[in-house]
Amino acid sequence: MPEASFWLKLGRFLAGSQVSQEEAQEAGKTEWEKVRALGAKIISENDPAYPAVFKHLSNPPPFLYLKGDLKTDLPLLAVVGTRKPTPYGRKIARSWARELASCGVGIVSGLAYGIDAEAHRGALEAGGYTLAILGSGLDRIYPYPHRGLAEKIAEAGGGLLSEFPLGSRPEKWHFPQRNRLIAALAQGVLVVEAAYPSGSLITARWAAEGGREVMAVPGSIFSPQSQGTHYLLQQGAFPVTSVEDVLNVLGITYEKNNENLELNEEEHLLAAIFRKGDRAWHFDELLEKTGWPFSRLSEVLLGLELKGLLQGLPGKYYQWLG
Repeated sequence: MPEASFWLKLGRFLAGSQVSQEEAQEAGKTEWEKVRALGAKIISENDPAYPAVFKHLSNPPPFLYLKGDLKTDLPLLAVVGTRKPTPYGRKIARSWARELASCGVGIVSGLAYGIDAEAHRGALEAGGYTLAILGSGLDRIYPYPHRGLAEKIAEAGGGLLSEFPLGSRPEKWHFPQRNRLIAALAQGVLVVEAAYPSGSLITARWAAEGGREVMAVPGSIFSPQSQGTHYLLQQGAFPVTSVEDVLNVLGITYEKNNENLELNEEEHLLAAIFRKGDRAWHFDELLEKTGWPFSRLSEVLLGLELKGLLQGLPGKYYQWLG
């Protein structure tokens, strides 16, 4: 049970200095009880769980609302980007987040549509850690359709974090403010696809000003979703074209080992084809080689991609990575 001073400070944060001490304490206590009912907690600046990096911000949040776990004892990477990605961007965000999470890297993002959501999902698929930092209260998950994703993150050992009190709506100005926490908490920021200008560039700017590594994925010069990433590359961001590039920028040494991955009978058959040919195979070639229906082959190929053993290439070609 917090001390009265905690409730007083929280109440002042919520209601301002114009209310009486008794009213502030009551407001703080009520907020604390509502947060507990959500299965969450409130972390103050004096709490040992409060991230030390936030204290160096020009305007550190006095309170953090957390549901799930906030892990700062592992390398954290922010993966951000446009809400309207191309299939190329979606694939990179999800597959790279999955592989990075399997390497022990925590994935931080903002639960938004597009790149953010794909990054969270990729980390979850790997059984890794992911943290969503919100631009609204914990009881007002935004966007609304991502409530299920938010619950999965918390239930899987990840976390939902917000500096905004319960009931806070997703105001437009909340998101640039939220982005400074994403940039501060992570060791580096990876921008997959971004327009120019965009919120992702704000996150990258916060990261650069905070001495964090900024990385960008090159894209098509004809794609509006790549204008922002190309701008970052012109400004000196690290160009990354593989998970290994990202790990190198972060200074993480990791030897990939697929020996312990379990494959079913069909996956073993396809793996043997790829290993024997030692080249990229076209989908139609694999159809002829296996004799499987279209849908069956597509499903097995996807399974191998999700396990990080296979990479889809332009033109319906597939390259073995194992």
